Amino acid sequence: LMYKKILFPAVLCLLSLGFAACSDDEEETPAAGTSPSGEVMSAQNPLLTESQYGLLDYYVNNVVISTYSALLNASIDFYDKVNVLLAARTQDNVDAACKAWRSAREQWEFSEAFLFGTATESQIDPHMDSWPLDNTQLARLLASNTFSSVTDGAEARADLLRSNYGNSLMGFHAAEYVIFENGNAKAVAKISDEEYAYLQATALVLAEDCARLKAGWAGAEGLQGREAEIYNRIADDYGISKNYGQFMLRTGQQGSIYSGFSVAVSEILGGMSDITDEVGNTKMENPIAKNSVLEVESWYSWNSLDDFENNLLGVRMAYTANNGAGLSVRQLVQAKSMAIDNTIMTNIETAITALEGIRAAYGSYRTLIEQRGSAAKQDANVVKAQAALADLTDALVAAQGYYYE
Repeated sequence: LMYKKILFPAVLCLLSLGFAACSDDEEETPAAGTSPSGEVMSAQNPLLTESQYGLLDYYVNNVVISTYSALLNASIDFYDKVNVLLAARTQDNVDAACKAWRSAREQWEFSEAFLFGTATESQIDPHMDSWPLDNTQLARLLASNTFSSVTDGAEARADLLRSNYGNSLMGFHAAEYVIFENGNAKAVAKISDEEYAYLQATALVLAEDCARLKAGWAGAEGLQGREAEIYNRIADDYGISKNYGQFMLRTGQQGSIYSGFSVAVSEILGGMSDITDEVGNTKMENPIAKNSVLEVESWYSWNSLDDFENNLLGVRMAYTANNGAGLSVRQLVQAKSMAIDNTIMTNIETAITALEGIRAAYGSYRTLIEQRGSAAKQDANVVKAQAALADLTDALVAAQGYYYE
């Protein structure tokens, strides 16, 4: 979709001159502590109006930090479930670890609507979520006794993993490889001693990275209890020094990376458009274009469709401020173009409906690719989903083109 601004700034100025009174005497000087339009300035950031600051504050605390808190807690729960599994190697405990993995995965996919900031700058995204895995090296590693020979506990194993192995051998998908098979929890008897030890290391590094994500937006002081304990263990070597929550709340002030309110809003919208483009043109497209089931992300757990849908739910959350619970970017876009807003909201739902159509027909995205290969490009629901994602991305990019005040 292409959107054009009908009124350019020069035209707007002429129109405002045409409708304004001709006498300068009739213009009112804004009261102290108000914007040129008369809106009260924020006490927390005097360079932003109360509504501007309120929107950014809600986004930082109730969208980003809230999601990262849920992700961190879920990742700690996954790590705890892995330790229970190591202590008692039963099928029920494998099942519980798999359930905890899916819960953490859900929160991570929500958060991909705002990968800018710490996730990208500190390379946490590739550390947690690189795909595909290096299956050749991973198989060689798991045939050894590299991790199972480490007897000093989980932290020593995690240090070994973080210090000696690359992104394609850790994170969500490395853990997934160990505990899932064909979309279900792997049979407990199929998991080797080395895999258990490697899983423990992977789960702890994952939790540490989730703690780093939250620290990057809430500061180390924003971590409590187990969160702080896990983060502090690695803070000297891998601690996060920048606070993106404060960057956004101090928009316009010296030291912030955001020079003005519109710049911050553009970043927020850009985070959304980046992931909607990735879902349509990478996550869905690569397995089709390469005719390879190995390109389907999360295919050990068959979690791909959930990944895609949770990305879109994360976009909706970021756009609507948790479905309208607070001041939202959506309200800003609506004030500029109801058509763009309608395109954004409609295509989020259209894409999710199409993805559910794939689930109904094939059970999983992996099965679709396995059965149809490159011909999946012609599947009606694939066509519908990719078209909706393309229109959604175009609308989000168009929304970035406006100046927000």
